[in-house]
Amino acid sequence: MEKYEKQDLRMQKASGTLRMGMTDAIALRYDNEMEWTTPSRIWLDAHANYQTATSYDANHLQPELNESTLEESGTVLEYSNNIRELRDKLVTCGQTPSYAHLIFHILEGLPGTPEWPTWVMVTKAALPNQNLLTGFKKLKELLLAY
Repeated sequence: MEKYEKQDLRMQKASGTLRMGMTDAIALRYDNEMEWTTPSRIWLDAHANYQTATSYDANHLQPELNESTLEESGTVLEYSNNIRELRDKLVTCGQTPSYAHLIFHILEGLPGTPEWPTWVMVTKAALPNQNLLTGFKKLKELLLAY
């Protein structure tokens, strides 16, 4: 009996973990433990029903990344977090943006006020050309420091 209870607990944890990765609206669909008895049933159903939605989501996320601006976000930290969140969502959709792409969008989303173009020019010169991941991290650092 104890072996069964441990297995049941592992199944509940796995199912809960799957639901935690979903939006609330989707997770509610899988809340009925009588119908969704195993994590594999949840996974198979979610994969079958939401695979198309994921590609549609990517079509919405790419323009959102293109139109994201610092002024819209309010603060540099919120802007940085917004870019990171959009990147993570695109990765989930199977459309991972390159670091060069992210650097471009971060710099393009900065305000057009006189101090920013100068900052962008100086910052572009300071970014390493060889390693884009390092350049992306350095850009985020410099942006938060500014």
